[in-house]
Amino acid sequence: MQPVYTISDLKTEEDFSDRHDYDQKSFYLPAVLRLAKYFTIPMTSAFEKKNFGLDTMPEFHRIVSETKRKYSELANVTFYLDSSGYSHAGGKIDPLDTAKMIECFIDYVDCYPDSFDYFFSLDIPVNTKRWHKEFDDYEFLKRMNFKTIQESVRLLNNKKELIDKFYFVNYFKTKNQYKIWSDLNNDKNIGLKQLPINMAIGGSVKARSLKQI
Repeated sequence: MQPVYTISDLKTEEDFSDRHDYDQKSFYLPAVLRLAKYFTIPMTSAFEKKNFGLDTMPEFHRIVSETKRKYSELANVTFYLDSSGYSHAGGKIDPLDTAKMIECFIDYVDCYPDSFDYFFSLDIPVNTKRWHKEFDDYEFLKRMNFKTIQESVRLLNNKKELIDKFYFVNYFKTKNQYKIWSDLNNDKNIGLKQLPINMAIGGSVKARSLKQI
């Protein structure tokens, strides 16, 4: 088993208002690199940005590129793009923006494939904030998750070189989630099973608050 480090604060030197804060983060980075060679780059800062959209993806890419360059200069590391569905789970993204979130995720993977070594599928989990109760029902979650995987498979079929980079994340935290992801995996119209993709397990984020454990 290999440790994986999540780059939780995607900022470049010029983005830090406090030079001391930047120096502190730069100080512990070599120690982290001695322990971990696998890093996840979350899209959290892209999706939690006010009024995010296709026009804000280039700025997110600028920050990712600078971060990747800084880390790569110190060690040979592997970068995973984390689609950050947990931002939706934590109520940090308005469910009304779910379709836009999917569009931006597909656009980023399509336009900037050199900014990551692998990427995880975007999942749309239950929103624990319950802002809009109608957006947490089974049919909405199924519709949105089918949409994100349909768009992902369409992209993979158009850009075969991305197939080896793609990880389909399976969920089984609740019976309804297990049913949705099982249907996704087996749906012949989507064609996920026809692709030689990597598989992963997800759903641990927000599991404690959702299941009250």
